[in-house]
Amino acid sequence: MKSFYGKTFICLTVLMLFITSCNNRVRSVIKIPELLLVYSTDYGINYENLLNKAIEGDMDAIRGFALLEFRDAVAYDHGSVMVEMISIIGEDVFISSLSSITKKQKLFVKGYIEAGLEYGNDKSLRPDFKSVFPRIYSFLCE
Repeated sequence: MKSFYGKTFICLTVLMLFITSCNNRVRSVIKIPELLLVYSTDYGINYENLLNKAIEGDMDAIRGFALLEFRDAVAYDHGSVMVEMISIIGEDVFISSLSSITKKQKLFVKGYIEAGLEYGNDKSLRPDFKSVFPRIYSFLCE
């Protein structure tokens, strides 16, 4: 009787491990603040998926990601994630994806990057946008 329960327990354990491992979603290489995930989900945005596509170099995803509209604390979180994304994909790819945006959209993106540099880094460093991303700075400020 004990061996029956032991084998049943092992089989159920293996089955549960298999089922739970199949449900794991691919996570982004960038840590996304929980508030940002909750807020974006509430507005029907699959933030993590969009970010992953952007990191893979999908130009439409990069543009869509950069032009998402967030307010208040969530905007700072998004700016911080955007700065990390730019560090991964590079300035040239980021600029290419935004080549046809309007001046108003450039100011919007510039605000996110400034917030991300201020919020996402050590406060004592206060990195300067122009020195961290000089080509993006020139593109957004022309």
